Amino acid sequence: MLIVNLSRLGDFSAGDGISLKTIFIRGESNPNERRAPITPEDAGRLVERGCRVKVSSSRSRIFSDEDYANAGCIVEPGESWRSPAGDTLTVGIKIPALNVQPLFGEHLFFGHQYTRNRVLSEKPTATAMLNALRAGGGIHYDMEFLADESGAKITAFSTVAGYVGAAIGIARACLRVRDAGNGDDAPPYDIPTCTAALRERAAVEIAQTRPLDIGLIGPSGACGAGARELLSALGLTWTPIRHANLNADIGDEDLFAFDLLINCMAVDETTPKILSPSRCPRDARLSVIADIGCETNDNNPVLLRDGLSTLDAPFLARDRGDGRICDILSVDHLPALTPRESSEQVSKQLFPLLDNYISGSELDSPWQNARNIFHSSINKIK
Repeated sequence: MLIVNLSRLGDFSAGDGISLKTIFIRGESNPNERRAPITPEDAGRLVERGCRVKVSSSRSRIFSDEDYANAGCIVEPGESWRSPAGDTLTVGIKIPALNVQPLFGEHLFFGHQYTRNRVLSEKPTATAMLNALRAGGGIHYDMEFLADESGAKITAFSTVAGYVGAAIGIARACLRVRDAGNGDDAPPYDIPTCTAALRERAAVEIAQTRPLDIGLIGPSGACGAGARELLSALGLTWTPIRHANLNADIGDEDLFAFDLLINCMAVDETTPKILSPSRCPRDARLSVIADIGCETNDNNPVLLRDGLSTLDAPFLARDRGDGRICDILSVDHLPALTPRESSEQVSKQLFPLLDNYISGSELDSPWQNARNIFHSSINKIK
């Protein structure tokens, strides 16, 4: 079924000088994923600039089909984005569900299937995604690589992820310190929720618990900034642990001495491995790790963690190496827990780039850089 509010649509005639570019906001396939890369408000701004905006119908998205229709968008059946017409940029949050179909046209989403240096071939989805794009002659602009001239990311959920992950980790650590968390797999939140509710839950737990000894790995980046904001709001003290100090000045025995570790560090091929069960001391206190980065490739630095958790069951129970359990938060889409705030943040970041994309002028350097990394990656697969 197609839904459209004709009162907001312009005449898309090229003779009137209006862009014929189309932006297609597709739906997401991951469970509990309610985020949208473009809010109805910003979609309406694109329509006003002469862009045709289409939206995959979705009942799970935090914004309704009617919200987009009222903004002047065309709402189409869920999978119609797979056959784009004309000059179309399909925009999503995460990698789409992969099937035997090629991926046509241009795509913008967080892929996490290749880095600047290599294809993450240890992920079956990496080769499958790139082959689907090759088969359809498609192009992928990874939001991960939309960066300004200084190299700073333009679009990221990192700050929200740091805030959300720290809040969940703190609430869980309080339960564990009070010996109230063993065997309790219930998430300390509703789905979906908001940052204020997560902060309040953490504050309630803190009020019932002795002061926590908290280590924050990677405090300087955007993810670390989100964690610092939450820690400051709760009046908590914490120890900064920087990437360069790991294994040099700070060893595993030091890390196991914290009640809670919040890992926000950026990871690459040079990142040291930490938290080996074989190096867990007898007097270890570490009961919770909030592994917010939770790399799923061979670069994963946290040796205690060997998989991912979900929003429905957010903690992995892992033996620290001494027969006692450490709970590890390992959800790779934490911002999906606060879909409205997260969507508003990334849509605001993305809008100037989309405005450039539909303008008909040369694409700015962030687009060119992301495209170059994609071409380099696709040429590395057989």
